[in-house]
Amino acid sequence: MSTNEGLGQRVARLECELAHARSTIEALHAAERTRAPMEGPTSSEVQLGAVLESALDAILFIDDAGRYVSANGAAEELFGAARAEIIGTTFADYAPPSYDPGTTWPAFLRAGTMAGETLVLRRDGTLRSVEFRAIANRLPGRHLCVMRDTTERKDAERALIASERRYRLLVESSADVVYITDPRRFRYVSPSIEGLLGFAPEALIGKTTM
Repeated sequence: MSTNEGLGQRVARLECELAHARSTIEALHAAERTRAPMEGPTSSEVQLGAVLESALDAILFIDDAGRYVSANGAAEELFGAARAEIIGTTFADYAPPSYDPGTTWPAFLRAGTMAGETLVLRRDGTLRSVEFRAIANRLPGRHLCVMRDTTERKDAERALIASERRYRLLVESSADVVYITDPRRFRYVSPSIEGLLGFAPEALIGKTTM
């Protein structure tokens, strides 16, 4: 999948890929009950596993009690824990203190879907920013949650904002007149224009240049 693809688009794509698995899952369960202990996985199970492992986002299935029952490799990387450690835990084990499972989980089951941004507390104690989308009952008794790590993007956005603030402070404290045009209209004029020409910079915004 493209790294530029939106989370909603990725979830939609994943839902399409899971549609076949959902339509045949009850048959798979029946086959599992009668399968010999040493018999290998079915082709549908192999296909589903390949879809999950090839995804760049963390993909987890959750049971009705809120426990993780499956997790892909990206989830291991996000949580900083091995798959065997993730299985059986809940999001509360990786959530910041503000998370309230007593209200959030029932609200999700009632609504059938939930999306937004949150923090993940990794096993090593570091925090990761994530976007998530969860959909109830994508498989019988199983709820899908897809998480995208946005930590680097958030850090870059904060650095850009801080840089812009420093630049604006430098410009606005300068005695020189600084202006920005796009392409021939004033989009920004520094406050020093008032001392030079006697009117506020806002008077030039939107006006054409000479």
